[in-house]
Amino acid sequence: MPESLCKPFTTAVLIPTGVGAAQGGFAGDAGVYLKLIASISDAVITHPNVCNAAAFISLPPNVLYTEGAMLDAWLRQKIALRPVRTQTIGVIFDAAMPEPERVLHRNVIAACQNVYGLDILAPVITREPLALACTPLNSQTASGGSLNNPNVLIEAAQTCQAMGASAIAICSWLDPMIQAAGDAEHAYQAGTGVDPIGGLEAILSHSVTQTLNLPCANAPVLSLQTAQPETEKHLPGKVAAEFITPTFLPCVLQGLAQAPQPVLITKAHAQDLRAEALDALITPYNCLGGPGLLSVLQHGKTRVIAVHSNSTVLNVTSEALNAFMPQAQAALSQVIHVQNYYEAVGVLQSLKMGFKTPLEQAQ
Repeated sequence: MPESLCKPFTTAVLIPTGVGAAQGGFAGDAGVYLKLIASISDAVITHPNVCNAAAFISLPPNVLYTEGAMLDAWLRQKIALRPVRTQTIGVIFDAAMPEPERVLHRNVIAACQNVYGLDILAPVITREPLALACTPLNSQTASGGSLNNPNVLIEAAQTCQAMGASAIAICSWLDPMIQAAGDAEHAYQAGTGVDPIGGLEAILSHSVTQTLNLPCANAPVLSLQTAQPETEKHLPGKVAAEFITPTFLPCVLQGLAQAPQPVLITKAHAQDLRAEALDALITPYNCLGGPGLLSVLQHGKTRVIAVHSNSTVLNVTSEALNAFMPQAQAALSQVIHVQNYYEAVGVLQSLKMGFKTPLEQAQ
């Protein structure tokens, strides 16, 4: 049977943000694996943390760039995803941003409009600062934070929506958080720590997505002094993208242009992508506790591929779930453990071709 007549092979790539993932916890350092996975999949659903890299992003055309809370809602079969040709992007400027940084990011927008042909609306400045704070970190904790003016953010997003935006980019003033991060930021820059602002960025995008049901991603804004390119030492490749440019907005704008539109299941069309069509989900081996992933395990139709080379500060493994949730044992039988993403790609190829996987051969 010609491949075009077969069921499309659909994969999801999930690497939670702010948990110190060895691969995907830094600056687009999972992008190479995403491209490999996309090369043997008909559609790939992933989220910004997997592929954002400041001024860089490389998204194959079959990748759907989906905000984390939206991805969870899709995995829980609350929504379907509708691919679109492009999005009209609204941009929110945190009122706390100083004028030089506002000018820089307006120039970034102009460049992306002219170089990539993106449909981007004029920025909307929040009526008050967003009043953000990060949770203090140590080497064994995930990053988090607080949004103390959520209504201000939502009002700005609603203004963007009224202007015609179908996706939202947030430019949040996070310079004070980076300055206060101290040792945590130094560890991140060395390629060994947790991103100190990753959890807060997720809070920002989740707030917009869950309230307005629009694709959203955050671009942290730092002062021009803090964001000076590193010229005195060589950096690990996994973090280098964030230390050679004073702006992180380009990857967000390009990613959002390729974001699918969420559709309530009750209003979905036959051609919309539903989670029951998902063939495989790839995630770090100790990140098996998210609501979306647990839903996938519960429904029992999708293979979950747990990658052991991708460690995090979390400890939600198959063994931990089995110990605390004995009723999950049957669901965990669909988890395939691999050493690295190259092995994961081999499992995907086996699944796509209908071969028995290592898990099935062992049974």
